[in-house]
Amino acid sequence: MGNSWGAFAPAGIKRALRHLFIAVASTALVLTTSSLPASADPEFVTYEGFISKAKNYQVSSVKYEGWYDGPDHIFEYADIPAIAGAIVEGNAVSVVMENMLYGTVYNGNYVSLTFFVGDELLLEYPDFADEFMLHLPLDSKGKKLHAIAYSSQESGDLYETRATFDYGVIGAAGFVETPIPTLSGTACVGNTLSVHPGLWMPEGSRLSYQWLRGGQPVARATRTTYRIQASDLDQSISVRVTGSLGSVLPVARQSAPKSVGECLLPAIKAPVLIGGKTTDSTLISKLAVPAGVSTSYQWLRSGKRITSASKSSYKLTVADVGKRIQSRVSLTKAGYKSQLLSSIPVSVSKATIKNTKRASIAGRKSYGQTLKVSAGKYSVSPTSYGYQWHRNGKKIKGATKSALKMSATDIGKNISVTVRASRPGYHSTSSTTTASKISLGKIVPKSLPKISGKAKSGSVLSVSNGTWSPRASTYSYQWYRNGKKIKAANKRTYKVVAADRGKKISSRVSVSRKNHAKASASSNSVQVAKPTAKPKPKPPVNRAPTGGYANCTAVRNADAAPIYYGDPGYHSRLDRDGDGVGCE
Repeated sequence: MGNSWGAFAPAGIKRALRHLFIAVASTALVLTTSSLPASADPEFVTYEGFISKAKNYQVSSVKYEGWYDGPDHIFEYADIPAIAGAIVEGNAVSVVMENMLYGTVYNGNYVSLTFFVGDELLLEYPDFADEFMLHLPLDSKGKKLHAIAYSSQESGDLYETRATFDYGVIGAAGFVETPIPTLSGTACVGNTLSVHPGLWMPEGSRLSYQWLRGGQPVARATRTTYRIQASDLDQSISVRVTGSLGSVLPVARQSAPKSVGECLLPAIKAPVLIGGKTTDSTLISKLAVPAGVSTSYQWLRSGKRITSASKSSYKLTVADVGKRIQSRVSLTKAGYKSQLLSSIPVSVSKATIKNTKRASIAGRKSYGQTLKVSAGKYSVSPTSYGYQWHRNGKKIKGATKSALKMSATDIGKNISVTVRASRPGYHSTSSTTTASKISLGKIVPKSLPKISGKAKSGSVLSVSNGTWSPRASTYSYQWYRNGKKIKAANKRTYKVVAADRGKKISSRVSVSRKNHAKASASSNSVQVAKPTAKPKPKPPVNRAPTGGYANCTAVRNADAAPIYYGDPGYHSRLDRDGDGVGCE
C-alpha cells in the first residue's frame, strides 16, 4: 500500500539527523550508530534502536536500515506504531499510529506498513488511519508478531529505507476480558428484558445465555432477550453468560437480578364528561385508552355508587338534581397494575319543560256550556297539570279544574285558562289559551213544529211547538202564505180563509229562555185546495158602484177578504186592479 510522501508526512518532523545519532525529540525511540560515510556513492547503513520503558509500546527491538549517499540524503523518522492489548492468539489489539517512520523527503516517496505473524502476511496499514484493530489468529501461538515500514525514493538512483518492529512471540489463547453482563428493560409481566454481555476478549469468544428465575434456569430461555411471563411475578430474573474459547475452560458471568412486578400503565388522562347536565340528559365519559387496556365504569352521585350505572354513558335522573355526578374508570391489563381514574364532578340542575303546542279550549263558547281545556304538548311528558281560569284576564275564584261551566256572569266576557305543566326534576312551565268571548246560550230544536188540521177554507189549522234543548220558557207564532207573513196570524191556530185557496200555509215558532238567544223553527207547509173557478165577469164600465164595504179594512174585519166580484158587499173600489178579486 503506498501514498505520496507529502500527503503523509507532517512538515514539522522533517529535519536532518547527521553524524553520530538520530533522535526524535519527546519520543520513546532512540537509534545509535557509528559515524556516517561522507561519500558521493550510496552506502548501505544499519541503525539499531531500543525502546524506552516509559511507554508500553510492546516492541522489543527496532531495526532501521537503508542506503545513504551523503549529507543531503539522510534518514529521518518519528514515533513508532504502538500496540495496545494482550498479544495472545485470538485477541484483537489496537494499533495507534504515533508519527510513523519516514524516509527521505523527495518527490515520489511512498510509505507502507505491513504486519506479519511469522512469515505470513496479517495486515497492510489501512489508508494511513490514525488507529485500527489488528486481529491475531487463533492458531498463532508461538509465532513472532512483527511489522515492516518501507519507503523508496525513485529519483535517479534507487534509494530505500526500511524499519522493522518486533513485538515478540504470540502467547497462548485465554480470556482477557470477561465483563459482568447487564440487563435492560422494565421487569414487569409482558415486557422483554435484553442482556448486554459486554466485550469479551479475545475476539472470537463464543457466548451462550441462560435466563434464571430465582437463581434457577428457566426452560428454553437461552436467547439474548427474555419475555417476562405471569409466572415470573414477584420473582427475581437474571441471566448467566458463559464464554467459550477453544480448549480454554469456559467462564461464566451472571448479571444482577431484577425483581418482577406488575407494569405501570402508560400515563392516561382522566375521563372528561360531555353532554347535558340537566334531568334526563345523557353524560358520556370520554377517555382515550391504549390498545389492550380494558375499562370498566362506575358512576357516582355525590361520591356514592349509583346502582346499575356501569356503562360509559349515564342518563341523569330526578335523583341527581342538586347532586354532583362523576365517572370513575378502572383500567386493567394482564401483568399491569390496575389504575383508577376519576372525572371532575359536574353539578346537575333541573331541566325546563318546553311547551311545543299551546293549550286550547274545547266546547261551545256560550252560556250553560261546559268548556274543557286541552293541555297542549311538551318536550317531555308532564306528570301533573294545574289549571286557572280567567274572566277578562282576572282569576275566577275556585276555577282550578280542567273544565268550567259558563255562567250568566260569563256572558259577553273573554274566558281563558292557564295550564301549568309539572314533572319531578324539571322546572314547571305554563301555557295560556287564546281568550274566547262567551255568548248567550243557544236553544236548539230537537224536533220541528208540525201543522195539523184540514187545509181548506174555513178550517182551523194548529201548529205544535216542537221540542227544544234546553226547554224553552216562552213560545210565539207567525203564519205564512206562500212564505209571506199573514198579518195578525200570530197565534198557535189559524183559520183558513178564501185567500189561502191554492196557497201553501206554514208557521214559524219562536222560543225564548233566560240567558239564551231567541231561536225559531219553521213547520212543515200545507197546500190549501183551490176553489171551483167562477167565470170572471167583466168589470162594469163607467158605472158607479153602489152599496158594499166601505174599504178593505172593513172586509178583513168581517173576515171576508179576499172578496170576489158577485160576493155580498163587493165594490169596484175594493178591486184596484180590476181582476174581480178585492182586498187581496
